[in-house]
Amino acid sequence: MKNYLLLFFLFLFLIIIVNPLGDFPLNDDWRYAYPVMSWLENGSISMSDDFAPTILLQVIWAYLFSLPFGEFSFTTLRFSVLVLAFFGIGCFYRLILEITSSAKTALFGAIILMLNPLYFNLSFSFMTDVPFLLSCLATMMMVYFYFKTEERKYLILIILGSVASFLIRQPGILFLPVLGLMILWKKVDKSSILFFVSMLLLSVATYLSFDVFLKPIMNIEKAYVPVTQLFYDYFLENPISFVLEIFKKIVKTIIYIGFFSLPILPFIFGKIKSVGGLNKKFIFPVLIFNIGLLFFLHSIGKIFPFGGNIMYNYGLGPELLKDTYTLELANTPQLPIWTMYVFSLIGQVVGGWIILLMVKTYHTLSNLQKRFFQFLLLLNTIYLPLMSITSFYDRYLLLTFASVFLYLMLVVELVTIKLQKVIYALPIVLMSYFTIAGTKDYLSWNRTKFEAFQYLQTNKVDLKKIDAGFELNGWYNFQKGWESPDHLSFWWVNDDEYIISFGEIEGYEIFKKYSYWSALDFQDRNILILKREM
Repeated sequence: MKNYLLLFFLFLFLIIIVNPLGDFPLNDDWRYAYPVMSWLENGSISMSDDFAPTILLQVIWAYLFSLPFGEFSFTTLRFSVLVLAFFGIGCFYRLILEITSSAKTALFGAIILMLNPLYFNLSFSFMTDVPFLLSCLATMMMVYFYFKTEERKYLILIILGSVASFLIRQPGILFLPVLGLMILWKKVDKSSILFFVSMLLLSVATYLSFDVFLKPIMNIEKAYVPVTQLFYDYFLENPISFVLEIFKKIVKTIIYIGFFSLPILPFIFGKIKSVGGLNKKFIFPVLIFNIGLLFFLHSIGKIFPFGGNIMYNYGLGPELLKDTYTLELANTPQLPIWTMYVFSLIGQVVGGWIILLMVKTYHTLSNLQKRFFQFLLLLNTIYLPLMSITSFYDRYLLLTFASVFLYLMLVVELVTIKLQKVIYALPIVLMSYFTIAGTKDYLSWNRTKFEAFQYLQTNKVDLKKIDAGFELNGWYNFQKGWESPDHLSFWWVNDDEYIISFGEIEGYEIFKKYSYWSALDFQDRNILILKREM
């Protein structure tokens, strides 16, 4: 219990530092917030735009969470996800504790997840990533208990967990067919075949129930992107291109895994060395291959962090304003490009080490652990292509990161010598600073942007004459079927007489300036209201 309390107060302390307050949308979450607002204000769910997540369970949770406050606000939605984020951390702690039987290791792993830049940043938005991961972690725990005991109650909880995950994101239903495949793999007989068919049929029934019944009842059948259909269409129409695309995303995933595992690296480095990770026969070919891969990535213009979505060159959270996104102006601080090449190479090498470590230590696992991680491997092998068929964002990899981190907790060596602790903790400290400061800056500049937008509204500036960035344009000026003229941002801008930006744009004069303090820079940065020159 004391470790849960420690995690709670640490997370609460970080929430206070970042400050989640502010009635403004972040990233894509305005799309998912709209049905919550509709339900609270009109008594029924409706959607404003098309999107892929099924989202229904998250909407229900946010609606219930908002009821005591009596009104809709993005601040309330943000806190609703922060509550789920803490439960996700606690669930991860319990899962590690079950697998490793070490409270110290479980606490270490839970803190690693908490301070992961993607998990932490997304906890402060109404995006689906953190709620989905919580549902998946809870279902994974039930899978572990089911493999351990084979008790029917855990099978029922797996089914409920998979359906719950599906009602946030479509790939959540994969738990059931993957479980069926695992049972079939263990022993092919009449009962295992029947079990597999039952899980497959239950998955299809869940999908069709949502698609055929729930969507029409709620009048939301036109609001969803048919991701599964797109996946199969792409596979059938362009099989070679499909395979190449999957291969590219595998490479990116390994690099991301390597980079985001850096806080764990000092605690597994001894194991990496013991399995031959530093042997000349391994390290030289790996370095040559990865340097070649780095040159190839450079030649095709795909360098870490690959456009990301949450993580970018010098911060967290997408900079969706016209000057930085549409015009690609360098109006915000950027790290030198060579640092991105260094991070990419580090991610490539560490990713290779982690694969080697997992392969070489797999035989040391118990039969239960082997079976559980086989399940996770199969789950991620199917999940990743489905999630990334239309686009590939770093935030899609949270489930994969959690799966890899779980495995690494089996081989970590937590040191006790004080000097070693200081040295070993350095990557955690650096990543944590980037995580906390980057997230605080993301909330700060969005809060300041909203202040600038409210100023224009107070002064009766027409919404259709403002380019306030993706989120505010989408929330306040969304237009179904909108096709933007080439010279405007694509996000529902009718006329950009006024632009909210990070810096100056040719043809515009500074109308008003706002400042916010950057925790990454330890200095003030600006948000500008620009007005077109006459």
